[in-house]
Amino acid sequence: MLHARLPARHGAAAAQTRSRSSFSRFPSSAPRLSARAAQQSREAPPTTASQPSGPEDDPLEDGSAFLRPEYDDLSDEQIEELVDAAAGLISVLPELRPLDPKTFNAGYEVWKAVAAVPPADRYRIIEELEPGAIRNLWKASMGRYALDDARAREIYGDYAVWEDLPSEPGEVLTYAGVCERLTPELLSPPLPGAPPGLGGPPRGGAAPLLQPAPGSWRLPQRRFTQRFFRCARTGKLHSRVALGLAGPFETFWAPIYNTVDVELTLTPVEADAGADIIITYPWTDEWSRPLDLARADLPAPLWPAPRRGPAWSPLSRSGRDYVRLAGPGLMVGCAYAAGEDGGLSEDAFVYFALARVA
Repeated sequence: MLHARLPARHGAAAAQTRSRSSFSRFPSSAPRLSARAAQQSREAPPTTASQPSGPEDDPLEDGSAFLRPEYDDLSDEQIEELVDAAAGLISVLPELRPLDPKTFNAGYEVWKAVAAVPPADRYRIIEELEPGAIRNLWKASMGRYALDDARAREIYGDYAVWEDLPSEPGEVLTYAGVCERLTPELLSPPLPGAPPGLGGPPRGGAAPLLQPAPGSWRLPQRRFTQRFFRCARTGKLHSRVALGLAGPFETFWAPIYNTVDVELTLTPVEADAGADIIITYPWTDEWSRPLDLARADLPAPLWPAPRRGPAWSPLSRSGRDYVRLAGPGLMVGCAYAAGEDGGLSEDAFVYFALARVA
């Protein structure tokens, strides 16, 4: 049973309302692994990683960090611990040895760890991920679809995806993005609790060659920005992708706009099950979709006008990318791409993570 908690497609932006997210108490059995401990975890023999340990004042020790968050009461040191724990968990998922592999759900554990981090600091999680860890996050996020009703209610509370996407025209929500293409020389064990036949990730990641438009330059890049907004004229959800240039500067002269649909859908790779969000571009392949967007529809007058003619995803160089929710304010996606033989090949896939920053 799918438990994506996604609202039905709406007809008008005004019909969408936001609800305040709340989180039930989570058990204290969440894996406690920090980025600093990641290397030690790999070198140590397999352990029952689901048992916490640490000093008495550690917010992760008794599960108190997974209550409905009282973020204002957290010290900078505690926030650092929570960020480190979430990033470390994602980075070492393939090495975890849960006490009960049959009941362990990586998506459930990741969602809890992300929810414990204050919203303003969640972007730091993706900044601290180790190479290859974005694929861990993509694979783990499938676990949400296998959650039973009780555990789904436990981690979601009254959370809805529209808390992290624009619901009104003129509203802009900004996400920091990181991406990587995997290097296949070293393979890791399968993710615990993964479907049969699902292998673990290569232990390395490289900056993919991103190309904002056909015929433009291609440069190795890991970071980008994605701004989601709603068109007042059509009520449709769109986003603008901006590749990084140097420091705070972006490729503003190469605008990349797309259409965003929040709906459960299958992915091109059967083992990857489904996705919560489809991002489509006005390209020429079977996955593309025309872009119904003009300069007058943009939320800010200084934004560059949408390109005329075909345009593709800079990540996959195709007309569609797929995204799942990994936690409140955190999304993970896969840009499926063809290899040298013309067929889909994971060596060519670009995995990306998006964390809300504004």
